[in-house]
Amino acid sequence: MMEEQGKKQMNMSDFSRKKNMAESLPEPARSMEVRSVEQEERQSTEKIVQEYRRKNQETDTEGTRHSQEAELLCRRKRDDAALEERMRLAAIEKEGQERLHAAEREAARVRDETNARADRVAMGTEKL
Repeated sequence: MMEEQGKKQMNMSDFSRKKNMAESLPEPARSMEVRSVEQEERQSTEKIVQEYRRKNQETDTEGTRHSQEAELLCRRKRDDAALEERMRLAAIEKEGQERLHAAEREAARVRDETNARADRVAMGTEKL
């Protein structure tokens, strides 16, 4: 990185030196040489700007990718937790229904036994 900055700074000082040399030339060649140096300088500057923009774009893209991965992981964990909660609630509901049915069966059995005993007492085969 420091090497690149040094190269860029040296490059800019090269342009200044070339421009100074071009300005010392006689007039017909001076304007052409100065334009040529200025054009090279603009192109070099544009390359530097493009490289800077490209690196910024890469950084932004990488950041966006990491952000999307984090959001996806978060969403997946949230969905897993919601599924586990639904399954837990369904198991609780099922257990409640099973207990209710067991209680209803027990109540029916007791009622049937009570009715059968009442019938036997009424027929005299059993005493209270």
